[in-house]
Amino acid sequence: MFRKSLILVSFLFVLALAIIGCGGGGGSAGNPAGPALVSGTTANLSGTVLFNNAPIPFASVHLYKSDKAHTVGMAQLPSLKGSLLSQQIIGDDAYSTTTNAEGVYNFVNIPVGQYTLIAVRDENHQFVQTGVLLGQVTTINPQLTPTGKISGNVALSIGGTPQAVAGVFVYINGTSYIAVSDTAGNFTINNVPSNALTTSTAYEILVSSTRGTASPVTGVVVSPGATKDVGTIAMTAPAQAGYATLNGSLVVGKGISDVSGIFVILTHKTSGTIFGTYSDATGKFQFRVMETGDFLVLCPEADYAFTPNSLTVNVAGLTNQSLTLLPITVDADQVEATGSITGTVTHMGTPFAGAIINVTGTSLLSISDSSGNFIINKVPVNSSTNPYTLELSSSKGTATRKFNVIVSLGQATAVDDFAITVPTTGYKNIVGKLTITPPPMPSEGSLPMPSPSLSPGDLGNRLIQLSLSDGRVISTFTDSSGNYSFMATQSGHATVSVIDSAFIYTPRNQPVMIALPFDNGATPLVVPDIVVSEPVKINSIVEGNVEWGTPPGNASVDGEVILEGASFVDRRIVSNISPAAFRFDNVPPGSYVLKSNPLRNGYEGVSASFMVSEGIDLTGLSLATILIAPVITSVSPAGTITGSNFGIVMANIEVTVDGRPVAFSSLTDTSCAIDLSNLAPGDHVVQMHKTIPAGRVDGNKIPFTRTVQSPTGIVAASTDTSITFTWQNAPHISEVEIILKKTSDSTVVRPLQRIVGNSFTYSNLQASTTYRIEVTSTYPGMPPSDPPTTLNASTKQFSAAKPALMTLAGSNSYTTNGQVFGFEMMNDKTYIAYAETGIVYVRAYDSNGVATGTAFSQSISTSQISEFDFCAGNGSLYLLYPSSTIPTIQTLNADLTPATGSIQCNGVMLPVASKAKIEFFGGNLFVSSEYVMSGVNLNVTMLDSIISSSTPVYTGTNTQLTGSGYWVQTVADELSNDLYIAIATGPSMLASEILRKPLNDVTAAATLLTTIPSGDLISEFKLNGQELIITRGSSNIYFSVQRTSGETRLLNIPTGYLSSFGTDHTGRLWAFHLPTTDTSEKYIINIGNGQIVNSIRIADFANVDGNSIANPREFIKRQIVGTTMPNKFGMLHKKLDDNLGVFYYDGSM
Repeated sequence: MFRKSLILVSFLFVLALAIIGCGGGGGSAGNPAGPALVSGTTANLSGTVLFNNAPIPFASVHLYKSDKAHTVGMAQLPSLKGSLLSQQIIGDDAYSTTTNAEGVYNFVNIPVGQYTLIAVRDENHQFVQTGVLLGQVTTINPQLTPTGKISGNVALSIGGTPQAVAGVFVYINGTSYIAVSDTAGNFTINNVPSNALTTSTAYEILVSSTRGTASPVTGVVVSPGATKDVGTIAMTAPAQAGYATLNGSLVVGKGISDVSGIFVILTHKTSGTIFGTYSDATGKFQFRVMETGDFLVLCPEADYAFTPNSLTVNVAGLTNQSLTLLPITVDADQVEATGSITGTVTHMGTPFAGAIINVTGTSLLSISDSSGNFIINKVPVNSSTNPYTLELSSSKGTATRKFNVIVSLGQATAVDDFAITVPTTGYKNIVGKLTITPPPMPSEGSLPMPSPSLSPGDLGNRLIQLSLSDGRVISTFTDSSGNYSFMATQSGHATVSVIDSAFIYTPRNQPVMIALPFDNGATPLVVPDIVVSEPVKINSIVEGNVEWGTPPGNASVDGEVILEGASFVDRRIVSNISPAAFRFDNVPPGSYVLKSNPLRNGYEGVSASFMVSEGIDLTGLSLATILIAPVITSVSPAGTITGSNFGIVMANIEVTVDGRPVAFSSLTDTSCAIDLSNLAPGDHVVQMHKTIPAGRVDGNKIPFTRTVQSPTGIVAASTDTSITFTWQNAPHISEVEIILKKTSDSTVVRPLQRIVGNSFTYSNLQASTTYRIEVTSTYPGMPPSDPPTTLNASTKQFSAAKPALMTLAGSNSYTTNGQVFGFEMMNDKTYIAYAETGIVYVRAYDSNGVATGTAFSQSISTSQISEFDFCAGNGSLYLLYPSSTIPTIQTLNADLTPATGSIQCNGVMLPVASKAKIEFFGGNLFVSSEYVMSGVNLNVTMLDSIISSSTPVYTGTNTQLTGSGYWVQTVADELSNDLYIAIATGPSMLASEILRKPLNDVTAAATLLTTIPSGDLISEFKLNGQELIITRGSSNIYFSVQRTSGETRLLNIPTGYLSSFGTDHTGRLWAFHLPTTDTSEKYIINIGNGQIVNSIRIADFANVDGNSIANPREFIKRQIVGTTMPNKFGMLHKKLDDNLGVFYYDGSM
């Protein structure tokens, strides 16, 4: 009940201010608005509001708790004013009154504490003092000063780049002077009392936002009529721990298509903390909070209807979690979603005025008029599932609540009469009256005094309110003689207030004490009379019109007219539409001139001097002006500004874009050039400011669009298969679109793609070919730069002379008598593994092709070449050979001596197998094996490098197929940590499967990358950058599989077949190509994008298979460690003289 009453009191306070305005008396002993008195020590505060040391009658005076002052200011922002949230804010520790005819104000029985005192005559004359210790200070005489403004920008560093932040509350510490940053991060705090006097305290600027924090801006001094620019307030992102993120969204409803830029408020229901933000281009908004509890989310903008009109979200903990809010639907016009409620209030059968009718739980209410009628407007449409309840508050008694009230769209819902019932016990009657000030009696011999202009009829129908100690408010109207009465059922301190601005009431607020026991109307509590007087007309009126010259100046800003005399100066804000009327009241006699303030809207004018005589009004005056402010008419894309009134003194001119100064040059009276080089693409506003003796004159604001700038300075570096392009991105550009074409015919070689950065390498290009890159800058929400920036660059030639040839001396003996099945390069040595009848050998050669050391040999049970394999890694060599038909693995040192570590596929550490293949990845040996029974058992097992432990990787069973090749093979990318397993037949036995799993966690579940049609065994399985190359049996069919998507395509290979695949250090994929049309033609080819990029014919080339070198075998390898040529890349083949040869080159070049 307390919370609901507090909301009701808050709303009545707003309503009372709207009725009173800035007029009315008031230096009384009451508190016209504020919460009920609290227990504890209280104190009084009074004084006289002055301007130029003269008392100011009817000025508004506000007293706020200092720690709540800025939240009171939030409630007065345009986006919040009048909302339920603003009423809740104002009703908490906020007090207001007005000065009486002598300029005196008085606050009584205010809880002691630290407060902020604000006095206001109009928006150009105000006063503020923070840190008022109520209880120690009892008198303050505010001296009004002319006002100015504080402007600036709020930015948050994101990724090292400052970005504007919208929805940040920016305020003067301890005061209600506040602003909200717009979508460009700009803010302006208006009507700030000048503190330029030497005795005034400098202001401190603070911010409030969930996006981050900022250090206070200190030492801020505001001059009269001037705007103080505090520059950019740099916010720091909040802590990365101990928070919760609230993600919300606005969705399009009726009559609108855009939900961007709508203000959203977040408030903590207990602490009262308030934050704001704006919805983004898609209607989404976000808050980051660092306290637990219930939060209220609402959109206060009056131009829309929101469903639901508020959200409550509970934050139970701060674990960096994200909470998604229910969407809020936005409709175009609030009126379309509302109706009204009407009815009548009676008392003892006759209409009753002054009763308050309230929609329970809301701020919607009305007051019955003299006919007893009431109407509650703008009530949201509801249904039977959420009916309204009406309740009545009256000075004469109570009435039964109205339940189940339904409001339809655009309709008035009439409810039954509220019949007020007088309680029979437990109440106290309170009575009072308004009286007219009697004229003074004339002295003997003097002329008769004039009669008062007020009559008793003026006392009727005046709204009187009684504020009770529990926060409730009851109202009534005076009768025709000025009498009023209340029926109170609550004891304690109370205040009787007159809510009217037509006359002066002394006092306007009268405190009363309602004491127990209640006598049920036997003896009324009589309130002292409230005296009504007409506002005294002081001195004279000066009024007329001001003519604004042409061309138009800062048309969005109202003008200001100054009336200036020797001891009297006054100002008036007037319309910006010519002619604009002005009026000065209470002007004392003397000599005056009229001036227009050029610092306000850029127009300057001074009238001839004139005299004001006592009691004589001057009307019909005219003030002519000329425009002196700079006027911008256009802005070119290159930054040339044209217009008029610029002047030619650069020191007197400042140009700002979005409120920030920018450099400019080539100033004339009609043009200048501004520097746009560091301006982000998008919509901006340019404004020119001119310094004159009186201060700074602001020109008009012109919007313009900064286009997306093109990149510059493209350079290229190439190899035979790649080109690296590097360029300079324009400021604020991080993403570009690139496309690569052949220069000869503009064929697109690489499609359009978007990248981040300023460099890109195209690989797998054709040698000796010229390409053209086109680079286009991109920026969110803007068209890309046009035209694109281009550069032609050529790949280098890769000729037959590039690879060197090393002949392995004496190798013809075992190419003639045996078969080669293994080839490795490690530590500047070349190793060859071959099998002869009954014996398998491994032989080493130095970097000159000379055999070195003693060959390793081992007796074998068969020389079937498909049962042998050979690989290297971690400084060791691994030999796979059959021992009594069981696949056996022997570890060899670099000098070919046997190392500890030999294992068989006998079901102990390795599954039983009849055939196996070995590969070395990531510091481990992978064994792919098959065992033919009724079907084929397939296994992949991982051994550590010293063959001391094993880990199962894959197990499967398939129906046997015949052909050359393997059932299962593996390949890995150690950089991306991917292990790929190719299986000869899938479940349908008509397609191969490729599985993927993490290399560092081989026990993890495998995922299927793709399937490849055809039921055949696997000859070779290799990794080439972002693709996998797989060869199917003896069918000479080659597939390329994309590692990311699994997309599969056939390689475009000319007639013939390929043997062996290998990738060098720059990503070139090489293979031996043996055409079927001319068996004498032998080539090594470089494959890129599914086609041959480079082809080198080798004359001294016998073959790579047949009886001498097994097919399929891996005879194209990178060197494993080395000093002579660390990135050595070699291709083993048999020469025409039957010796083995190795084509090699530096694979990093």
